[in-house]
Amino acid sequence: MSKTVDAPAPDPRLNQILAALPEADYERLLPDLQLVDMPRGWTMSEAKPTASAARS
Repeated sequence: MSKTVDAPAPDPRLNQILAALPEADYERLLPDLQLVDMPRGWTMSEAKPTASAARS
């Protein structure tokens, strides 16, 4: 039986959005951050059609 070793979580500052935050905002959010696996090409959300697009 083999043992698996959990790798340390990546530094949240590697995320460009988090890295751009002012330090105070980043520190406020840090306790609530969760690592989420997001495969390449995965879409979190899609834009809804606008009213003008619906009339076309």
